Amino acid sequence: LQAHWIEPPGDGAEFLEEAGYDYLFDVSGYRTELKSELMTELKEMLDQKHRVILKYLQKDVQFFMAVIIGSDRINHAFWKHVFRDHPGYEPNEEFEIFFRDYYRLLDTRLKSWYQLAKEQGFRPLIMSDHGAKSLLGVFCLQDFLIKKGYLVLKKAVPEGSILQSADVDWSKTRLWADGGYCGRIYVNKRGREPEGIVDSISTLFEELNQDLQETARTTSISMKLIPAKELYRRCAAVAPDFLLYIGNLDYRCAGKIHAGPLFLSENDTGPDGVNHDFYGIIAGDWGVNPPSRIVDVFDRVTMFLKGQL
Repeated sequence: LQAHWIEPPGDGAEFLEEAGYDYLFDVSGYRTELKSELMTELKEMLDQKHRVILKYLQKDVQFFMAVIIGSDRINHAFWKHVFRDHPGYEPNEEFEIFFRDYYRLLDTRLKSWYQLAKEQGFRPLIMSDHGAKSLLGVFCLQDFLIKKGYLVLKKAVPEGSILQSADVDWSKTRLWADGGYCGRIYVNKRGREPEGIVDSISTLFEELNQDLQETARTTSISMKLIPAKELYRRCAAVAPDFLLYIGNLDYRCAGKIHAGPLFLSENDTGPDGVNHDFYGIIAGDWGVNPPSRIVDVFDRVTMFLKGQL
């Protein structure tokens, strides 16, 4: 981190001094076997955040927000060493002690930040955008689309490849996808995409959903396909047309080409014990009608800033 990256610019030197001159935006890698190095980074990152938050909560500002990314990274890296119901549970006393100690420390820090924020006249809110659950495996979404004829390649690509635009025969391709905690599926829509061939997104949705439900029946793993417009308030930039949830988020969707079984037992982008879950945490002093969804929090904060609360 350099001083000229910081806004307002006058805060640069003060911020760097409080952070210890080596500020960590994130750990260097959390899907890794280098757990000892990761533990050191997670601890240092939380210590830095603590010093900076305590400092900046006392400055004369109207709005302050801090992101604690370590509580996400520690789950991905250490979950299967802590929770015995994980299908890949690997007992490790050192990792389990670190995991539990980290959360005890984070709880203590959250309490101190919350109390100081109240004292400074803020209306503090603690919020996470997702939860975590044991990862059971990975669904090879690109391979499924190829197998069913939705995605057509010009030629076979090596196993483990990330799909490139030049690999695709766009004159025959109706769908392509990207992986992640859920699958993100895009329609090669005529008039929208450079070589679009699909006229009816709704008709294609029904066809794809039928194929997915057939796979769900044969594997006994649920598959839920949802048009993105039913979830998003606004579809902007390169938004997917459909979102695919496998096994109620027990499975990730692979973005790579694997040219083998449709389900893998391990994550394909590095060691990972969890998938994101639907529900996170919303905590704060909201009175008798607290928000229950993250979008409700946005509405409340907007009203508050407009002086309507």
